[in-house]
Amino acid sequence: MTAVSFLDLEVYQASYKKSLEVVKKVIPRLPLEEKHNLADQMRRSSMAIPALIAEGYAKKHQQFRIHTVL
Repeated sequence: MTAVSFLDLEVYQASYKKSLEVVKKVIPRLPLEEKHNLADQMRRSSMAIPALIAEGYAKKHQQFRIHTVL
């Protein structure tokens, strides 16, 4: 099966699911003194993984379209 969108990629789906787990399950369990700095860093880094996958997919397909048009 060919991926039509980055949403179809198994690696994107898995990383998005894990990032939600970090935000919903791990961060709330942090000690109070770590909630602000560490929670912010964990939230940003966990969401960066699926975002980078989506960006890479878009760049790859944008280059493909440029080559086929030219």
